Amino acid sequence: MVLEYFAYAAVGKLLIWTVQTSGPFRPIWSFLEARWPKIEEMHECGWCVGCWVYTALAYLLQVSMLGDLTYSLIGCIITGIVTSFLMQALSFGLQNWFGWYNYSE
Repeated sequence: MVLEYFAYAAVGKLLIWTVQTSGPFRPIWSFLEARWPKIEEMHECGWCVGCWVYTALAYLLQVSMLGDLTYSLIGCIITGIVTSFLMQALSFGLQNWFGWYNYSE
């Protein structure tokens, strides 16, 4: 169970990075940002994109932190949000610890 969760978190982090930076997604982001300017903030936010990616991945892989305590979709949504938060906190911690900063801003 724990190994599956770590694999789920790692695959999700790779998908988030791919969705945010890869070329095939740029036209989609441009299209959305032209219609809704606030989408640009979400595009740059790893936690925001992560909530959607991890929720979809949890639903596809049937990963749930809550087990059988909730309905399937609610468990997947909660799992996606919590995992996105934990991965973002881990990313910020590693950036702070090792001095990885984004100086492009």
